Amino acid sequence: MRIPLNARILLAGDFRSGVQECLAGSGCELTVANDGAAAFEALTHGSFNLVVVDVDGLDGYEVARRFREWERSTGRPRTPVVTLSADVSPEEIDRAVRTGTDGHLANPAGPEILLEAIAVYQRADGAASISVQPPDFVRELAPEFLQRQRQGLFAVVMALKKLDFEPIQVFAHNMKGCGRSFGFDRLTEMGRELEHAAKERDVATLRRHLDELREYLVTVDIA
Repeated sequence: MRIPLNARILLAGDFRSGVQECLAGSGCELTVANDGAAAFEALTHGSFNLVVVDVDGLDGYEVARRFREWERSTGRPRTPVVTLSADVSPEEIDRAVRTGTDGHLANPAGPEILLEAIAVYQRADGAASISVQPPDFVRELAPEFLQRQRQGLFAVVMALKKLDFEPIQVFAHNMKGCGRSFGFDRLTEMGRELEHAAKERDVATLRRHLDELREYLVTVDIA
């Protein structure tokens, strides 16, 4: 049985698809905002470990974009945002990346997927922020690079649950090759460690390295 997650989660959108029912008994504290104005009000006046936005039920991308702008203008630590949509095409994922969301999941999502996403993306209370200053010549591209590592993290975690090592190895190899170029030396180091563990089919080491990567990606941001 999964240990209760005890996360404070804002659910933004029309959740008749059963998300609240899926999260019943998880130990999470849920706040529901049915429209964009209510969602933005809750985000700017509350404190959450994670935001889950149904972009099919409202313009969740616009809510996320405005929230990211507000975070930067106020210096507030970054809150992870996961979007749910019936459209999980590459074009829709690109849109989620550009908006600044951390994960993009198919809607409806079952209880296992939702709980795993909460475990992967939630930010613990008091987690210290990490600031990285990218080189000037890639500064405009660095936010998208970082978002794609966050987006890819969930797929890698689910691949490990299936003991499917190839996508982990590919993800790690790409992160290793690009991290330092964008100013994220730690991502290059983590990519090297993950790639080696995936080649060795070392499940215990992979779990440990993925936990470290999750904690880093949840707290790191561009200075």
